[in-house]
Amino acid sequence: MQGRDVVPPSSHPRWQLLTACLMFFLALLSMLDGFRFEWTPWFCFGLYCLLEPYFLRRRGDTVWATLKKPQGIAAFALLAAAIVGMGRNIYMIFEKYR
Repeated sequence: MQGRDVVPPSSHPRWQLLTACLMFFLALLSMLDGFRFEWTPWFCFGLYCLLEPYFLRRRGDTVWATLKKPQGIAAFALLAAAIVGMGRNIYMIFEKYR
């Protein structure tokens, strides 16, 4: 297929793999502290870092066309869960030390 500008899934940059490993490690530490779902944003962002080559848009596609595909929906869901979860964790830390 000509014109497809998607990076093959096997070409992860080293920083992306290290970021995913760090996120999974932080999720594991949060799980060991207590299974209260503080680990969810770390895990979602780690999954996004590992699966990011599958979520890339083709050149010329609009954002809405990308979000209609299952890969786009999954990427949006993982990033939304990570961002909302991080916001919740920051709020809980703020409330704890207030």
